[in-house]
Amino acid sequence: GDINSDFITGVFEGDTTKVLLLELKLLTGQLDAAFPLIWDAQMQLDGMATTPTRDVEERLEQEVLQQGEALQTSNSISSFYDLYCPNSTREERAIFRARADNLRQPIESLKVTNQLIPLAVIGFGDEYFGLDLELVRGFTDIANLTPIPCCPNHILGNMNLRGEIVTLVDIRNVLNLPTPPVSVGSPVVVVQVDDIVAGLPVERVLEMVDLNAADMTPLSGILGDFGEQYIRGSTFFQEGVLRVLDLPKIFNQGKLIVDEEA
Repeated sequence: GDINSDFITGVFEGDTTKVLLLELKLLTGQLDAAFPLIWDAQMQLDGMATTPTRDVEERLEQEVLQQGEALQTSNSISSFYDLYCPNSTREERAIFRARADNLRQPIESLKVTNQLIPLAVIGFGDEYFGLDLELVRGFTDIANLTPIPCCPNHILGNMNLRGEIVTLVDIRNVLNLPTPPVSVGSPVVVVQVDDIVAGLPVERVLEMVDLNAADMTPLSGILGDFGEQYIRGSTFFQEGVLRVLDLPKIFNQGKLIVDEEA
């Protein structure tokens, strides 16, 4: 059949079975050459078994001393400069240290960030802003608007949204944006920040995007008068800049909440 006949020396046929006789030398290759190695190994084992215990202890003590000397030698090299720049002056070592400090970066900054931030992109004029989609409850248009007496200008009034009364809050003043009049039919983004539910009138609702946190540039004073303290960061969007709003900070620190006792 499929058996390699090169290693078969013959076949013994019994009453009910056949036994193949193997050629051991061919099967094991250089088996004869292995016997001297096995013999030498056995002789070494026998010699170790008959070696006096004191000799073994002395040999171990010698090895420990040698290792201690090697460790002492390695400890004599006190710094990186002694090992790689033994002839450098103190001024040169100070320059090397300053360069190393400038090149060093925190491990956190070297990690690739793959955290995605879902955003709703809204527009005010030619400016784009991103709202954290986790804070957005929905999108609608102003179907009705009831003014609220004795409220500041950023409280535009109440609207009935499927049986729920939602207060419309204008955040354009916080962002130092122009404030053209808001009328019935204007788009509104309904958001919830903690226990506060409010409608934010906007000029346009553009699209939903997933922004990689690594692509968001921290603020560096380049956003001008766009309420920089209320913006988490920015990134490129279409042909302009998308600014990611910090809604909790706008509501809590932007003086939008009306003190009912005042």
